Amino acid sequence: MRAIGQRDGREASPDGRTGFTLVELLLVMFVLAVLVALVVGVGSYVIDEGRKAETLAKMNLLMAAIRKYHDVTETFPAQIDPNNPNDPNYSIQALVDCLEGRFVDNRLGSEERKKRANAIRKVTRPFVDRIVGGSKVDAFESMMRYYRDRGAGGRPLILSAGPDGDFGDRRTDRREDNIRSDMQK
Repeated sequence: MRAIGQRDGREASPDGRTGFTLVELLLVMFVLAVLVALVVGVGSYVIDEGRKAETLAKMNLLMAAIRKYHDVTETFPAQIDPNNPNDPNYSIQALVDCLEGRFVDNRLGSEERKKRANAIRKVTRPFVDRIVGGSKVDAFESMMRYYRDRGAGGRPLILSAGPDGDFGDRRTDRREDNIRSDMQK
């Protein structure tokens, strides 16, 4: 407790009022700005990492469905959309169609095609149904791509453009922030 007439260390202004100086206010504002910048930076990093993990989980489900498809058909699903063969962005939709048994070898008889489509649907449905938010987009709301033989060892590959939505060079699809199903980071 302060005695009467004892001051708290602050100098009074000429009119007798006490308060914060401009330097003190600026210092407090600077500290708050640094704290906000740290929180925003860490928050955006955590959100990006969460989206990468969600994209990898979706890719893992699709790759599991591809392996089951391979078990039934002894081949990997087609790479391109038969309705638009020049656009690789739609090949992920063709993959999902294959995994749902929509594209079955035309050389088979109609009864054999039905059996094959049902067998494919039966083994892939548990994986395809677990994908939330549509299987053709990643957690960054970008279209993914599917390649039948561009993965490690010539295996299938599912590719996401990552946070920037850019795949890079069309021939190689190499970019540092791309997320690949064969390269778990």
